Amino acid sequence: MEPFNPKKERVPFRRDIFTRLIKSGTFLADDVIEYKLSIGVSWTARDNRAALEAPDKKVRMKPTE
Repeated sequence: MEPFNPKKERVPFRRDIFTRLIKSGTFLADDVIEYKLSIGVSWTARDNRAALEAPDKKVRMKPTE
């Protein structure tokens, strides 16, 4: 399986799924967003706009509890 390349393919944004899953989001330092999920966990992700401009950088998401 090849890695996802956002410059070659797009995944449509599913607002219905997002609003059911995300309770809140907080912008932290260094372009990190912490999401509070409705399933009782927190998840952090880097702002992915930089990855779209620089495809050699990987965007990683990690759960935080």
